[in-house]
Parts: sequence; C-alpha cells; structure tokens
Amino acid sequence: MEAADQIVTDGPFAGVSKWTLNVKEDPGDPNFLQRDFGSDVTAPALPTVGLQNSVLNLTTYDATPWHGFTNTFWGQCETALDNLVHRYIGGTMDTLTSPNDPVFFLHHANVDRLYAL
Repeated sequence: MEAADQIVTDGPFAGVSKWTLNVKEDPGDPNFLQRDFGSDVTAPALPTVGLQNSVLNLTTYDATPWHGFTNTFWGQCETALDNLVHRYIGGTMDTLTSPNDPVFFLHHANVDRLYAL
C-alpha cells in the first residue's frame, strides 16, 4: 500500500496542511499523518479487556533476561498491550517516530494508567 493510501482523510488531523510531520525516520517519508488500521496480520485487533486483565494479574514485574520479553507484567505490557496497539493502528504509529501521531499520547497515557494500577 502506498503512503497516500494511508493518509488520514477526515477530522482535525486530516490531510497535509492540518497536521504536518516534521520529525521523520527518513527524509523521503511523507509529511502527513497516516493510519492503516488492522493491516498488520500480527495485530488484527486491539487488545481486549480480557487480555488487559490477564496482564494486570501477572504478579512478577520483570525477570531475567532483562533484555528480552518474558511472561512478566513489564514484558507482556510492552508486547501484548503497547506494541499491539502501535501495530494495529499502523501508519505513523507503527514507526520509530510514532509520537508524530496525536493518538500516541492518548495511548501512552493509558499505558501509564495500567502501570499505576
């Protein structure tokens, strides 16, 4: 799919002129907000309440290997909850410059809320 096919077409962040991306991974990347909901086969849907609750019920915060994702709260919060949302939304949210997407901050406020719980 081409970048123009993923452009946000309505709402306050639509098009090139309403929300310009100034920070890019590559100078040739588009300068407009993109989304591509559910196109990543590894992320066909957003996390469910059941998945969220199963992560919240993990009693071990983190464990070795510290550099890998384990069946701990931290590991599952990052992979099963945080990363899944980035991959499901796609487009700008699925890049290293995902903070360009306003939904990034809403999403990470929720991740912070889960950590607080």
